[in-house]
Amino acid sequence: MTISSIICEYNPFHKGHKYQIDCIRNTGVSHIIGIMSGHLMQRGDLSIFSKWTRTKTAIENGIDLMIEIPPEFSGCCAEIFSKASIYILENFGIVNQLCFGSEDGDIKNIIHGADISTNLKNNQIFKLNIKKGISYPAAISKTISDIYGDNISNIFNKPNNTLGIEYIKALNFYKSSIKPTTIKRKLVEHNQKYPIQEFASASFIRNHILISGLDSIKKFITKNSYLEYIKSPNHIFNIKNIEKIILYKLKSSNPEDFKNILDVDEGLENRIINIAKTSNTLEEFFINIKTKRYTLSRIRRIVFQLVLSISKKQNLENPKYIRILGANKKGVELIRLAKKNSSLPIFNSFAPIQKHFPKQSINTLNTSILFSMGCSSHFDISKEYQSMIKI
Repeated sequence: MTISSIICEYNPFHKGHKYQIDCIRNTGVSHIIGIMSGHLMQRGDLSIFSKWTRTKTAIENGIDLMIEIPPEFSGCCAEIFSKASIYILENFGIVNQLCFGSEDGDIKNIIHGADISTNLKNNQIFKLNIKKGISYPAAISKTISDIYGDNISNIFNKPNNTLGIEYIKALNFYKSSIKPTTIKRKLVEHNQKYPIQEFASASFIRNHILISGLDSIKKFITKNSYLEYIKSPNHIFNIKNIEKIILYKLKSSNPEDFKNILDVDEGLENRIINIAKTSNTLEEFFINIKTKRYTLSRIRRIVFQLVLSISKKQNLENPKYIRILGANKKGVELIRLAKKNSSLPIFNSFAPIQKHFPKQSINTLNTSILFSMGCSSHFDISKEYQSMIKI
């Protein structure tokens, strides 16, 4: 039995994701586990469709079992997002393989990149580059270019490669026996602004759903995904629906409110507060706050950590439980097997998580409430308490 895994967001599920799953299945693996962000995304936003819709479409398209990444980890930088995901997979006790998409498509290059970057934080050239006022990712790329040349630094200049590097670093950190593999992205790049044939980036698809509706992206998603999406046309998240809530939180904040939020340093809280006070829209705020040093994704993550009251202490802890969002028959087999091998408690519903882990569960509940408020017709958050989806 070979059990592969995919760390994912499926925001939303599209034909590129289906291509990856099919490629994994064609290698002869017996089961595929997905571990997916709930409602809070790594880029610093909430998902366009609910985690339940995304779970169902993923299982209908080849995932056997879906695990949730809690929001205190899913809405963080690549390093924390990756370490939490790997920690959950490792402690699930039955996973043999991790497969991820990359622009490079060569696992040897990604492993080499992970080896290079492991001790980079202590490198003097890296520290000098940070002092120049450029962003953390840019400082990594420039340092590697300075030391190893452009051919190696190019590995780090693409977002899926970078995530893959963090996955491997996390596997090494936990001394995991899970074997990493990679599949080259098909045709389109991450965040690419135009489609190629029937493939489009998730960001392109999200933008077109919000601007032109679901029919405008029909050719880029699988048929069963489309049929699932159109069931709930009013349950599409749009950040504009909670814009006033976010602006109120930003405008009413003081420096002390940012003290326990990850990635806030060197007076960034003052910049956030001052720009928020003069911003009439979120778009205006994000345009004015972004600098070479502070990427938009970093700022967006900070904003949602603030709104959801998620502390950096929670970000830096290890996950305490494993929550199953959905499974098919093969996935149910995996749950039975995992319960004999897992080092963490496994839950199929939310109520027992609230009982045993109240501090952590509040993050999940609050994120779902915020997602509901961002839909044109409020999503019924009582679904949070239903048992996992079975297909």
